[in-house]
Amino acid sequence: MPRARRAIWLTFAALVAQALMRAFWPLYSIVLATAGLYFLGLAEPLSIEAVWIISLTIGLSLIGTMYRGLRTLALPTLFDAERIVDQALRNHPISVLRETGFVGTNHQGADALWAAHMDQMQQEAQQAKTQPVDFRLSRMDPFGLRYIALLFATLGVLFGSLSRVAGLAISPASAMQMPNAITWEGWATPPDYTGLPQLYLNDLTDRDELELLAGSRILIHFYGALGDHILTETVSRRIQDVPPATNQKQDFTVAQAGEIAITGQNAHVWTVTLRNDGRPTVTLDEAFETDFFGVSKLGYRVTDDYGVTEISAKIVLDIDQLDRRYGLG
Repeated sequence: MPRARRAIWLTFAALVAQALMRAFWPLYSIVLATAGLYFLGLAEPLSIEAVWIISLTIGLSLIGTMYRGLRTLALPTLFDAERIVDQALRNHPISVLRETGFVGTNHQGADALWAAHMDQMQQEAQQAKTQPVDFRLSRMDPFGLRYIALLFATLGVLFGSLSRVAGLAISPASAMQMPNAITWEGWATPPDYTGLPQLYLNDLTDRDELELLAGSRILIHFYGALGDHILTETVSRRIQDVPPATNQKQDFTVAQAGEIAITGQNAHVWTVTLRNDGRPTVTLDEAFETDFFGVSKLGYRVTDDYGVTEISAKIVLDIDQLDRRYGLG
């Protein structure tokens, strides 16, 4: 019964997969969600201590879900798969073929009848097919948490990077001792209306000048012990509520030309100049017209360095051009 054996083994494999999914779906959901979040770099803005606490919590959750899965896991046997395949056939030929044989007198007619019956069962057993298994987990996961985890993992693979996970795996002490270690990171984000990409300041340490737009946001993270790095800048015009220069997170907005200086390991200084951002220009293409139904039209053309997201017009009555025939004054 080669075909029946193949159907039984494939059904058995599906049953094992079903049992593993039902027992360990919380485990792989946590793994997928964690991998996706780390790949996307959502843990980068957090402090090292916060990353350790979150990682410890995730580790304990993995241990708990693993223990739960092992306790609830009920692996099927090959007999279970054989029974499912056999019940899908009309006359249950597999169980019939397992019987020891006809017991009775040595009657030629009875023996021939039994042999014909077994031959018929043999032929029917060759029609055995792999039986489908229900992999649905909606009853165990009514909120679809496994799909949310899969979404995070997919986004992490498509838009994330493995290097972000590798960076989190290095302890601060060992990171400081590595040659060319990243001891700080910085980003310059242009205003949203420009549509320009974010600049990674660590990739710009080979230059001493930066040309930025007014309104660009500067975000710098220092790694290591407090006080290992100091930030000084003259571009934000900040006067009140200025954080200490040794804070491990520095966040400010460019308002004027000046300097941004980082002292400590991998120190660097940039001279910041403001990029020209011209005013939008509006040109009227057609005269202001109003049709019979009172609908007015005004054709115009607008241009700008980085695009226009919104435009408005203010209509003012021109008193000097009014027709005075009707006593308006």
